[in-house]
Amino acid sequence: MRTQNILLVSLLVSLYGCQPEAPKPTAAAPAESSALPAQAGPAAQPVASEAPAMVRQIEPVSAEKTAQTKEKIAAVVKEQAPQPAVAEKPAPAPVEAAPVAKAEPAVSEADAMQLAKKNNCLACHAVDKKVIGPSFKNVAAKYRGDAGAEARLADKIAKGGSGVWGAMAMPASPKISEADRRVLAKYVLSLK
Repeated sequence: MRTQNILLVSLLVSLYGCQPEAPKPTAAAPAESSALPAQAGPAAQPVASEAPAMVRQIEPVSAEKTAQTKEKIAAVVKEQAPQPAVAEKPAPAPVEAAPVAKAEPAVSEADAMQLAKKNNCLACHAVDKKVIGPSFKNVAAKYRGDAGAEARLADKIAKGGSGVWGAMAMPASPKISEADRRVLAKYVLSLK
């Protein structure tokens, strides 16, 4: 703090061309100087003590010199201001690429209907009307927006079930491959 005051005084002296009066030593001053650490050397002594006893005539100061002095003062104050401690952020962990799911090819309506005929699905279901079981479009409407519907329908095709659409039970079809069950479920859910 004392160094900052000395720098400010010296900048003011260079700006205005005059120096303040030297402070008169008090009884406490010698005790202070003995309490100062040995590193305080000549830079810690006040600039005013080096000033001549008489005050110089004040010289006119240009706007350019005033601006330069203000910049110097701002730089000194900024340099002397305590800097906030910045916590070092740990380096982010390397991001591993997410496993890419196999994109299943879109199934054409003709292929899906061929698969439904082959596995006797059309004996109880039709695309747009109730036969024994619900129509494929009614099933799609019921499960629209349900993210897990495809897996549940594929499972229902394999295991069968009852009670969701009435008293008539859907027979199990465990011989239909997992891939074919997913294709059928995906097709049924795609209908509008």
